[in-house]
Amino acid sequence: IMIFKLLNSHVIFKKRVIQAKKDITKADNISDAINISLNEQGSIDIDRVSSLLGQTAEKTIELHYGSLFYDTDGGIVDRATYLSGNVKKKLAEAREIAKSNQVYEANVSELEKVIPKDVIANQIDVNIGARWIPTDIYRKFISELLNSNVEVAYSNGTDTYKIKGNSTVESTQKYGTERKEAYKIIEDSMAGKVTIVQDAVEGPDGKIKYVFNQVESEKAQEKQELINENFEFWIWKDQERRDNLGALYNAKFNTNVKKRHDGSHITFDGINSEVTLAKHQLDGAAMLIANKG
Repeated sequence: IMIFKLLNSHVIFKKRVIQAKKDITKADNISDAINISLNEQGSIDIDRVSSLLGQTAEKTIELHYGSLFYDTDGGIVDRATYLSGNVKKKLAEAREIAKSNQVYEANVSELEKVIPKDVIANQIDVNIGARWIPTDIYRKFISELLNSNVEVAYSNGTDTYKIKGNSTVESTQKYGTERKEAYKIIEDSMAGKVTIVQDAVEGPDGKIKYVFNQVESEKAQEKQELINENFEFWIWKDQERRDNLGALYNAKFNTNVKKRHDGSHITFDGINSEVTLAKHQLDGAAMLIANKG
C-alpha cells in the first residue's frame, strides 16, 4: 500500500519538488501559534508561541487562557492536551489549587464540562473476585449465602483470596458438595478457575497420581454456577451498596477522555511538494510527535 500519492510520476524531471525549510517568525492568531509550536516540538513552548504573536509570555497566557492552560505542575499545555487523559484526577487537583490560585478556576470550569458521564451501577458487569470490589463486600455476601460468619483475606503477593468459615448446611450441601465445600468453590471462582474434583490414585510404582473425577466435578461446577448467579443478583440488590460500588467503579475506571490528535497543521520540511498526505496520516503523525515517537 502506498503511503502517499504522487500527482505526476514524472514531475521530478520538470520542476523542483523538494521545498526548502521556511523559517516561521509570525503567527496571525493563537491557534496558528499553538499549531506551529506543536508541529515543531510536539508540545507548547510558551516563549515560541508568544514570540510568534509579538507578545510577552505573561500577556499571551493572560489573553488566551482557555486555548492554553496551566497544568497541575505549573507548565503550559494546549487545550486538547489539558482536557484529555485522566480528567477526573486533573479536576480534583485543579479544585485544590484553585483554593489559593483563582486562575485555576477556569481549569475547573472547563474540566467539569468534559467529565465522562457516570456508568449506571446495574450496567456494570461484575464477576465475583473482581479486585476492585472491597473485601468486606465479599465477606458480607459469603456470610449471608452460607449462613456463617466468615473471614475473607486477599494476598497481594499471590493475588489470591482465602476464605475461612464454619461448616454449615449451606456450605456443604446447598452450595457445596460432599467432595468440595462451598468455601473452596468460591475461592476457585474468585481466582477465575473452574472447580474440578480429583481422586488420589496409587499407581503401580506406588506413587500417588491425581485423576480427574468427571461426575464429582460436574456436581461442583453446578454449585459454582449457582453461587456466581447469586452473587450477580445480590451485588446490586441493596440501594446503598449499589450507589457506593457505582461511585467506586466510576472513580477508578471511568476517568479518561481520549485525546483527538489533529494533524491538519503539520508541515514537513523537505517533503515533495507534489505529495498529499491523507487526514489519518497527518493525525497519526501528530500523535507520534506529541508522544515523542
